[in-house]
Parts: sequence; structure tokens; C-alpha cells
Amino acid sequence: MLYLGIDQHARQITISLRNEDGDVIQARQVSTRPEKINDFFQRLTRERLRDGESFVAVLEVGGFGDWLIDMLNDYRCHKVILIQPDQRKKQKTDRRDAAALSELLWVNRGRLLHGKPVRGLRQVDIASKVDQQDRRLTVLRRDARRERTRIINKIKDERCASSKEAVLLTSMPGVGRFTAVALACRVGRVERFPRSHSLANFWGLTPGCRNSGDNNKRLGSITKAGSSMARWLLAQVAYQALRQDKRLREWFKRIKRRRGASIARVAVMRKLATIIWHMLSQGKTYGECRQLSTDQQK
Repeated sequence: MLYLGIDQHARQITISLRNEDGDVIQARQVSTRPEKINDFFQRLTRERLRDGESFVAVLEVGGFGDWLIDMLNDYRCHKVILIQPDQRKKQKTDRRDAAALSELLWVNRGRLLHGKPVRGLRQVDIASKVDQQDRRLTVLRRDARRERTRIINKIKDERCASSKEAVLLTSMPGVGRFTAVALACRVGRVERFPRSHSLANFWGLTPGCRNSGDNNKRLGSITKAGSSMARWLLAQVAYQALRQDKRLREWFKRIKRRRGASIARVAVMRKLATIIWHMLSQGKTYGECRQLSTDQQK
């Protein structure tokens, strides 16, 4: 039986091969290119192993070892031992690591070959093919989500910074970069709305009117015309605005007592639409518009 310690990296592996007496009979580095590494293991089985003889390999757990484990099993490897040391050495080189692995394997060969624990050494179970595929898929999903989030945040920053209207809207409570860009692009040119309630009407937040003949004016539910995205975003913003704007919260409570919570929430959304019109028309932040409104009421 031969004992092979492998220190693996992406571009090369460093090996240390010991015989039954524990002497190092081969130590070298091998490129991980398919033709180079296959040639090495072919020579190993042809020149180092006698008829019926096999070898045991040990390598540390890493992010790119699955293919090597499969290859070892194709070249008369009796057992592949995957380990994760508890402590890292301060002085670390590939040759030292490979030699230490092969020595560890030879010294503890009896216990490791029978799957018994070795103090200070953590053995890792080699996953099945299905589990390996599932692990790759889950890692890819995680990395894809991180990359998607990074790209979305980059787009938010760039698009928001390029729009002065979106920058103004970020001063509203609960309005982030995405919400600011989404609302600003659904307003367009604010000059096309002559009055503040025109924007609320454009987004379908004003009551529908049902008049016929001499009947009295009857107001129904909101029209829900225009952008459903804008209404959905304003509904989210309303919760944060009510938490942070005391005046708006007191106004909401008065309507809620008279008309109920649902109508009061829609009223807040409609009021936020009118505030957005003032912000974009006057080029002022949310706080400045609210303060101006307070001063005018005094």
C-alpha cells in the first residue's frame, strides 16, 4: 500500500508519496491540465504500483476537489480520505503541506482506513453524485442572487443619481432609490399637471363620479386609472410616512375615525401624490414642502 498526500490548487497539485515504511519516494508538482494530471496518474499506476497493489490518498477539503476525487477512483485508489484540519500552520508551503498530509496519512493509516476518528483531525464525508450536484446548484443560486443584487443596486445608484427628480423624491419617508426612480419616471414632465390633485387623478387615486340627469352628485370608489405600480408604491410609502410624519399621522387618524381605515389609507396615498407634485414643481424636498405648508396655515 502506498500513501499519497495531495495539496490541491486550481492550477496545480503538489504530491508527496510514501511507501509502506513511511519513506517519501516521490515529491513533485503536477499541472491540473487534463493531459498532464492523467499522465502522472498513469505513470503512478504503471511504475509505482505492483500487481494487485493500490494506494490511499488524502487531501484537504476545498471548493474544487470533486473532479480529482473521481479521477483518483479511476486509478486504483483504494480509498480517498477528505479532511479538514482544525488548525492552520503559520509557515505554509505547498510542498510542506503535501508532505505533512502524507505523513499524517501514514502515521494514522490504521484508524483512517477504518474510518475511525483521529484527534485534531476532522474527516469529511465524501458526498454522493446527487449531493454534489445539489451543492453546486445551491452555490450557483447564491452567487447568482448576490450578483443580481449587486447589479440592481448599481443600476439604482446610477439611474437615481442621473435624475434630479428622483433625488428629490428620496427625501420622502420610506422612499429608497428604486421607489424614487419608479415614481419619478411615472410622473414625467410635472408641468403637464396644472394642479396638485391632477397627479393624484392621473394615478387613479381620486373617487369616480356617477352623475345622470338631475341626480345629486355621487362619488364612488377611486378610479384606479393610470399606473398600478405608482399606486402600489404609494401604498408602501404611506406606512413609513405615517410613522415618521406626525402631522400626517394625526390627519390620518381623524379621517379613520369618520370613514374607516381603508378610506383613510387611500386619502394618505392621495395626499402623498399631491406632495410629490409640489416637490417636483418647486424643486423642494419633502421636509421643505411640509414646513412651507405649516407656515401657510399659521
